Amino acid sequence: MASFAPYAFVYLRLITTRVYRSNKTFTLAKIIKENLIKEPVAG
Repeated sequence: MASFAPYAFVYLRLITTRVYRSNKTFTLAKIIKENLIKEPVAG
């Protein structure tokens, strides 16, 4: 069990990093989309 611990940690780290990146990209896309929707209304 102890020998698998480092691999499990690295794997978990990889998943959390990937989820964090995709969430950041999704949030960024949402902000851009909201700004694109707001802009014609403001103009």
